[in-house]
Amino acid sequence: MTSCQSVGQTPPKKLIPVVYSSKSTIELFGLERMHPFDIKKYDKIHKGLKAGGFMTEESSHAPEELTREDLLLVHSEQYLENLKDKQLVATYLEAPIIAKIPGINIEKNVVQPFITASGGTLTAARLALKLGAAVNLGGGYHHAMPDKGEGSASSPMCLSLSVSYKRKG
Repeated sequence: MTSCQSVGQTPPKKLIPVVYSSKSTIELFGLERMHPFDIKKYDKIHKGLKAGGFMTEESSHAPEELTREDLLLVHSEQYLENLKDKQLVATYLEAPIIAKIPGINIEKNVVQPFITASGGTLTAARLALKLGAAVNLGGGYHHAMPDKGEGSASSPMCLSLSVSYKRKG
């Protein structure tokens, strides 16, 4: 019995495209559990959708990879440089402990997962325009701005990037 059936639901015949990658999950040696935001929630949702029959290999899509040029459509060069600074990223994420972790690779463990999630939003936007609907399980970063970040949003602003691409055709 699937999860859907256990609550009296059946998956729809036509599944909505879902964009997901485990590469959008931040890994901080367990310290991510100290943040008030459940960093692993998108992984949990992905597993639940698959277990419940709401997502299949056919309806699953990988996020497109964003280039530096893509990011510069929305963000300043200085902001992208700031994302290499552990102290600034810790401030943006409201997680000061990040700055104190010796040897942490801020690019690999924190920044790249946000960029991957942003690529997922762009992929979902393209799929939605083509198919009518799509979901990105990487999250959205509504606090991100062209030259700074705050809260859970040190990453590129997904929506702005999607709009920029739409304008360019």
